[in-house]
Amino acid sequence: MIRPQVMHDGLRLRAAPVGLLNQGNTCYLNSVLQCLAHLPLLANAALDGTLEARVGAHQRGGVLGLLVAHVKEVLAIRGVEATAHQPTAIHSALASMREGTFRLGQQADAHECLRVLLGAVDADAPSGASVVQWLFGGTLVSRILCEGCGIDWSSP
Repeated sequence: MIRPQVMHDGLRLRAAPVGLLNQGNTCYLNSVLQCLAHLPLLANAALDGTLEARVGAHQRGGVLGLLVAHVKEVLAIRGVEATAHQPTAIHSALASMREGTFRLGQQADAHECLRVLLGAVDADAPSGASVVQWLFGGTLVSRILCEGCGIDWSSP
């Protein structure tokens, strides 16, 4: 469970996190972001500054910085009672990484979204500071096996 306390920078947690607006078939992204924002290790590290300190403040403009800002937005009270949040910046970043995928109004796969998002987060982290390794204790690996020709392709 996320620690219900005042954080070092004055952020307090909401009693109930805000929801996310569907921007036109972006439920795949919203479900991924809600799951990630409610991982206790990620939520606490984003709210108390541990994650930014771990991977470096220079990444605030990348996907990792956008994810940290998103977690703070949906979980922290900022003096104004918020309504649903619109994760436009993260969606735009994902759409720009995968041309033709993750477009507004187009359905996409939540698993693919999670893999692309976590890959981008790890790409933003300095060498040797894998966020995926730290959060999940593993590495992100892709494997494709062609049933037609039998070619087996994998990448770390």
